[in-house]
Formats: sequence, C-alpha cells, structure tokens
Amino acid sequence: TPPSLCLRVFAGHTGTVTSIEVVDQVTILTGSEDKSIKVWDVISGACLRTYRDHSGWVSSISITDDPYTFLSASGDKTVKMWVITAVRAVGPNEQLAQLVAGNESSRAIGTV
Repeated sequence: TPPSLCLRVFAGHTGTVTSIEVVDQVTILTGSEDKSIKVWDVISGACLRTYRDHSGWVSSISITDDPYTFLSASGDKTVKMWVITAVRAVGPNEQLAQLVAGNESSRAIGTV
C-alpha cells in the first residue's frame, strides 16, 4: 500500500471543523464551531470568503441545486440560506471573476 499524501491543508478556522461541502472542482465550503463558514480555493488553498451570521456553531452545510447557493444549520437553532459572492484568485495578483454578481455582504439572504 502506498503511503498517504496530503495534497493541501486549509487552515483558518479557530474552532473544530464540523462540515465540508464540495461546490465544484476548485471550490469547497467548510463550517466550524467558530460560528463561521469559509469558502476555499482548492488550487491555492486560499480562503476566499468567510461568512459569519450564526450565533452558534455551524453543525452542517449543504449545497442546493444551484451550486452557488447553500444552506447552513447551527447550534443557534436556525437554518440559513446563503449565496457565494467570493472572488476566485487565479494567480498571485489576478482575479478571474465573481462567482455570483451582486451584494458583497457576507450575511445570510434568509433564515429558513
């Protein structure tokens, strides 16, 4: 059996990571006990955006049928719907395009 090889470390949460979702081939989401959700670039390992609107730890995240909209569940007894509005870096100083145009706020668009 060949040895395991870690390809990338995504570091930035201050609490235990409780949930992960794959958005597409180059983007993942993580939820944490630090009450935040982070959007990560798989290629660079960079955190593209941090969402903070829960008052309790994030227990679960789930992508909807639209891959740039997701839901999060929290210990604060809410489920929130979000739109990913991060900009993806494609080089040290380059930005390709916004994933979703519109409001740059990192707040939930609604509570379910």
